[in-house]
Amino acid sequence: MRLSKSLAIVILALLLNGIAGTAAISSDAAALPNPSMPAAIKALSAAVADAEAGRIDDAVEKARAIYFGNGPDAVRLRSALLVSDLQARSGRFLSAKLWLRRAFDLASDAESRNAIAMLHRQVAAASPIAASAQLSFAPSSNVNNGGKTNIIVIGGFPFVFGGSSLELAGIEATGSFSLTYRLGQTPLSRTEAFADAGFRKVWLDPSAAEIAPDVSNSDFDQINLSAGLRHSWQAFLAMGPTSFSASAGGSFLAGERLSSWTALDFGQIVNQSPTHQLRVEYQIRSEDRFDAEINGSLSRRIGGIYQRRLAGGTELTVQLAGSDVSSESALIEKDELAAGVSIAGLRIGPFAVTLGLDAAVADYSKWILTAGGRRDISLGARLEATYGQISILGFSPSASLTARKTDSNVDIFDRETLTIGLSLKSNF
Repeated sequence: MRLSKSLAIVILALLLNGIAGTAAISSDAAALPNPSMPAAIKALSAAVADAEAGRIDDAVEKARAIYFGNGPDAVRLRSALLVSDLQARSGRFLSAKLWLRRAFDLASDAESRNAIAMLHRQVAAASPIAASAQLSFAPSSNVNNGGKTNIIVIGGFPFVFGGSSLELAGIEATGSFSLTYRLGQTPLSRTEAFADAGFRKVWLDPSAAEIAPDVSNSDFDQINLSAGLRHSWQAFLAMGPTSFSASAGGSFLAGERLSSWTALDFGQIVNQSPTHQLRVEYQIRSEDRFDAEINGSLSRRIGGIYQRRLAGGTELTVQLAGSDVSSESALIEKDELAAGVSIAGLRIGPFAVTLGLDAAVADYSKWILTAGGRRDISLGARLEATYGQISILGFSPSASLTARKTDSNVDIFDRETLTIGLSLKSNF
């Protein structure tokens, strides 16, 4: 039996039966060309024997020693799977997922990696706690969402704003951490508590000092915090799950409190099959602003998301949404219609590629300072490529290119942004 197929069998055995038997691990020794393999196989067989005899601590210690040793990767992979299984059976789900990520790095073929990813999903489903993190760095031509001009003509008279309202180039770092805890679950329902934290840090290009000398990097420091409760249940047997969540949060900008908000979200999967899903969503959100009270708002948003699996493992996503934002500020109140389409999972050589396009039209009904009111039309495109041949604890390097252009009938609101992002993306 060849090693790659053997690994898939061992992984499946770990999933279905808890621990693969010693004979299943030892049977490959004669077929393996590396002369050090039989000794490594014996060491792993001893760890499995300890596990089967209930000596869990001894089994974990031996398997960890094999993994951190200099033995063949095939046996180190199996030792990582064994530790993961023992940790999961002991309720240490976060540790179990970490060891699966270590095993993923050692897998030599797509079949084994897919099997490990399946195991990770099984452990994640059993765990009451789920955590995720994201970190990216992105050089950008417009880190402040500035305009192409800082001059506006009102009643025939030009008004000039400061340089900080113009495009400023720089590098932005963004990061987020999400934590979900399952409070309760039945065959037809689930209740979760969740919390999210995120940050944004900007380093301005030296050219920004010439355009806006009074602006510093710390002016863009931003922190976002939120928490809430989410409940999903099978409300309609002919449809998919229904979900409802209530959340609250706030943000800080340049060390000062910027906003606080509360939101209610409703979602319903109205049609689903093994190959496609249609989901409708509705949100109502109230926001108070501390920089200027007039900027507070009440927004309502309704939208739909359609997803379909295509041939070759690709996935098509189409989104359509309409929103209504009420505010005392003419800069905030608007009606907007947005649409987007993306396709993920495209394979171009060793890269997994995602392509996306989006568009939006926004009318600002309270804008009366210039003739014809204000209407913004935005177009965006995104290309992301992930190099899966390199894996660090199941994360692979990913690069993205994002372009966005906003044309407004009020020149001061014209925008152009080009961003190149670098990050690590989870393979599962």
